[in-house]
Amino acid sequence: MSETLYMYQDLLSEIELIKHQLKYINREYKNIYNKSLITPPKGVGTTDYSKERVSGGLMQIPAYDALGRMDELMDMYNRLEKELREKEKWAKEMKDYMESFEGVEKQIAYKRIVEGKKLETIAGEVNLSYQHVRRIHMKMQRKSNKKVANS
Repeated sequence: MSETLYMYQDLLSEIELIKHQLKYINREYKNIYNKSLITPPKGVGTTDYSKERVSGGLMQIPAYDALGRMDELMDMYNRLEKELREKEKWAKEMKDYMESFEGVEKQIAYKRIVEGKKLETIAGEVNLSYQHVRRIHMKMQRKSNKKVANS
């Protein structure tokens, strides 16, 4: 069961990380698009020395560089999106597995795996002795190990 706990928590962490990566890639894609394809290139003009030399704004990126980088970003985005769907599917399967337990088993599994609580704390919350909660937990671990062995 403890392996399931760590696997489930790691999986949820990976899902969050991938979501952040997708946001970053999307932001970078829009930034490159704005820097290269929306703003027209500035023509050669005379320099006005009465104005401040440093000004804010977007730095122009050549279109061919921008298109290459945008293609790379789209490939990364699509790959991460596919990975996210797979990991979300795995997380759902693990959650469904945890929900397959009934009654007290379900409460103990949920509190142990999803909430990450210790067996002593769970025993107090479900009004059972620590030894009884530990026995139920061990039974669920054996069931989990058999399921993994049969896979």
